Amino acid sequence: MASVARQKGSDFYYAFYRVPVGIGENGETRWKLLKKSTRKLKYDDAMVEAKALETNARAKAGAGDIKAKQYLRILEDAHGNALKGTLNQATATAYLSRIMEIAIGLPLVSYTIESWFREWLGYKSSINRSAGTIVRYTGVVESFLNTLSQERRASPLGTLGMNELVAFQKANKEAGKSSTTVNLAIKTLSMALNRALELGLIKTNPAKGFDKVTSSKMKKDVFEPGQVAKLRDTASGDWKGVILFGYYTGMRLGDITGLSWSNVDIQCEWLTFVDRKTSKQLQIPLHPMVTRYLKEQVRPSDNSAVFPSVHGKATSGRSGLSTSFATIMRNAGISGKQIKAGGVEGRSRNTLTFHSLRHSFTSALANAGVPAETRQKITGHLDNKTHQIYTHHDKQTLKNAVDLIPTI
Repeated sequence: MASVARQKGSDFYYAFYRVPVGIGENGETRWKLLKKSTRKLKYDDAMVEAKALETNARAKAGAGDIKAKQYLRILEDAHGNALKGTLNQATATAYLSRIMEIAIGLPLVSYTIESWFREWLGYKSSINRSAGTIVRYTGVVESFLNTLSQERRASPLGTLGMNELVAFQKANKEAGKSSTTVNLAIKTLSMALNRALELGLIKTNPAKGFDKVTSSKMKKDVFEPGQVAKLRDTASGDWKGVILFGYYTGMRLGDITGLSWSNVDIQCEWLTFVDRKTSKQLQIPLHPMVTRYLKEQVRPSDNSAVFPSVHGKATSGRSGLSTSFATIMRNAGISGKQIKAGGVEGRSRNTLTFHSLRHSFTSALANAGVPAETRQKITGHLDNKTHQIYTHHDKQTLKNAVDLIPTI
């Protein structure tokens, strides 16, 4: 690209630009640097003149002819390889990359199916997605790639077909995975392919427009107040507080165990935190039972965890917090209905889990006569796109609503 600069002894800007003068032994373009006065005193005027000088000089030098000769040499090489039977996907891509570099100055960016999905995972990690989300994305990508042969994984991204995604979806269904898990897997792959589409790496997204897998949704049961009391009494250490939080705030397990004391305002009896699922800031009033529990705890510093023994631990998995809660339920003699899943990988599901405390919280509010809109505000379901900012009147209304839940 042309540039301009002042020269000693002259008031005018001089233009500097390159013109092609031939082709080197390896097919590369050979250039010559030229300098010429623009006879302009202002920078902007000089740049306009410099670009015009460069365009005219390149036209006279036959830049188009030089590029045409370079293209012809590449095509002749490709033809020679084709006759020898050595033209394959890799060499064809290399030839195309050389043509692109001559045409626009940049080599062709190409991805295999595997390299693109791994590139996308790295991109998602770089934009501060939560660790749990990245683990889920990685699991889906690895599972999908394992359904492909090594040859297909090394094939160009643009060759990925809907049939391969259908086969992946079918395999997940036959393994007994829930409809939610199956649909999330396809959605994850579609997100990666949409990104490739945005960058012009593929022409269409083969995962777009997939029909969602449907199944009869398992209805979650709720805990009765007496059962919640029994769970609290059976639990030990931080789990007592975690269970109280689940029942009296409706928070999800991961959000509760991730709390620090900076989230808590005991004096005003309010809790402020960012919901990990929605990335939305929520404010929840504290029930007197929760406030009493917090006042009995040691608060080393604002940055300290409210529940240090479970803070930062995974909620899922064999040694996860959900499994620990299931053990507390079993020790308390409480069990829900077991729904047996089909397939090899499908999990049997219980109608009572820690998440049932969230439903129990909503149910307790409803039983106390709290309007649906107020319940939605407290649980964060009213508007998933904006942060809630409450007036003093709003806060008092919500606090009064939570206080209606009976103590256990």
